Amino acid sequence: MPGLLDELIVATIKSLPKALRVQFVPAPDTAAAIRAWIDERYPLLPGADQASQLPAPEARADTQASGGPWPPFDQVFTKAAVEVVGAQVHPQVFSPEQEERLPAYLRMTFAVEEPVKPDRSQQASKSKGRQHKHRQQDQQQGNQQPTGSAPRTKPLGQSKSLGDLQRRFAEQARKSAQARVSSKAQQAKQEGQIVKQANLLQRSGATTIPRSQLLWQGALETLRLPAERVSSRWLSREALMLASAPYASTKALVEDLQMAAVKRLLPRVADLPDDQALKEAVYKVSGVYEDTVYQVAQDVIRILKRYAEVDKAVSGPADLPLLSVLQWVREHIATLVYTSFIANTAPEALPRLETYLNADLERLQKARKDKDRDVRWAWQANEAQELVSKARTRASQQPAGPRREALLERADQARWMLEEFYISLWAQELGTKGPVSLQRIRKLLEEES
Repeated sequence: MPGLLDELIVATIKSLPKALRVQFVPAPDTAAAIRAWIDERYPLLPGADQASQLPAPEARADTQASGGPWPPFDQVFTKAAVEVVGAQVHPQVFSPEQEERLPAYLRMTFAVEEPVKPDRSQQASKSKGRQHKHRQQDQQQGNQQPTGSAPRTKPLGQSKSLGDLQRRFAEQARKSAQARVSSKAQQAKQEGQIVKQANLLQRSGATTIPRSQLLWQGALETLRLPAERVSSRWLSREALMLASAPYASTKALVEDLQMAAVKRLLPRVADLPDDQALKEAVYKVSGVYEDTVYQVAQDVIRILKRYAEVDKAVSGPADLPLLSVLQWVREHIATLVYTSFIANTAPEALPRLETYLNADLERLQKARKDKDRDVRWAWQANEAQELVSKARTRASQQPAGPRREALLERADQARWMLEEFYISLWAQELGTKGPVSLQRIRKLLEEES
């Protein structure tokens, strides 16, 4: 407040180190001279009574662009001290310690408050008693509405340090903001604005579900077919093979088949800018959607057949030197075929699962012929696997938000590159999907930083 400026100037002089205070003796006279210097250059000190004296908006914009009409007090005080008494005051003098030497009433007090919702029952009873009176007043005053009272607030905390309050309430503020965003996102979903919902949730970090997954889910809501209609196209042998998939029910299996079809038809869904673009993309693929679901089912049947062959190959008796290879293959096929693997596998990787399983069969055959060679390759495989595993862990530890999604996407790319790397080691004759090496995997993951 301008009324405390004189006291603030005097207190600031007294708070300076003794070696600097001697430049301002006598303090009251020097303080008066500094105040006069400030009044001359900053006549529009902030205050409610001077609101009408504010410069025009154009003038304010020019002034604020150059630092604001009322710069920080320590800067103004330093300029005044230099010009009035030729003092030498270094900016570092105005430290938190110096500020603490000022009287408490001259230091800004920061407070965190939250609005108090009025008691609706009390508000309703009071309103009933005043309705008739207000109606008469409205008629007498030309139907002018009475001015409402200022909203009530409840203090949550206060401090002389803004940083202290920010640290103390950071987590609470984050959760509060996310709750508001989640509410807006839910409203957007109810209105059919799937892209808007996904954008709100992702940018605010209010969900760990990837943005692409939210858009795919929204597209599926439009395209979904009844489970009975999907399964009615299966032949008896196809239905029998699909029944061996690790799913609790046919309904759950069909749901995953449909999600995989959506991902196959809309692989670049994340590039769609808005809800209109999503609607148009869904409309374009709607004509081939049912056939795509059936194609996905055919891919899954081939995967399940090959999985059964590998599972049988690692289940029988084995020589001691092969035990480690058998154990590795068992663990590996469990990462390819598991509950919900159809929808969880990247759309470009799902058709390759059969090849990855074939590579395991090739490894088993070659390991029986040359165990030493398999050991050499296993070291490279384990090194690559460790790189991908650590990248996945680092990404999962990130807070929800765009960065987490970007790191998880990079780790997922590396995860499927790893599968191609296994082929390059043990089943070169099957061919890889593009060039792949340990160095390429490492380079891909290094780009995340």
